[in-house]
Amino acid sequence: MTFGSLRINIPPGADGLQVSSECCGLLSRLWPAPLNFVSQWPHMHTNATGFRAQLTSGGQTRTILDVPHYSFNNQKPHLTVDPVVVKPGDTVSTTCIYRHPGNGVIRFGESTTDEMCFNFVMAWPIPPKMLRTCVR
Repeated sequence: MTFGSLRINIPPGADGLQVSSECCGLLSRLWPAPLNFVSQWPHMHTNATGFRAQLTSGGQTRTILDVPHYSFNNQKPHLTVDPVVVKPGDTVSTTCIYRHPGNGVIRFGESTTDEMCFNFVMAWPIPPKMLRTCVR
């Protein structure tokens, strides 16, 4: 599954700028069953400095992945240690943190000089294909 944001707009001089998105309960209600997150793999480019994923369930929010020192050159999957079960109606939030010491605005794009904000998640049971992406 893919969670994240395409709404990236990083101004020059930014430090600690957060780009967040939510996969809200309205979408997760369409899942046929609760999802068990097996692993998460954040993906950003060279201006990224941190990453956080959170789950809101039953009015309680908890961090399900925190990568406070993200490195483009050391991207890796993070296996789930504590059970992460996302029930229909729950919200999954993705936050990417950036710095930009250079000139010009950085936006979403596929080049490493552009930026991305994704969390690739391995989950079971596998939801239908049309429900595997929650990118805003």
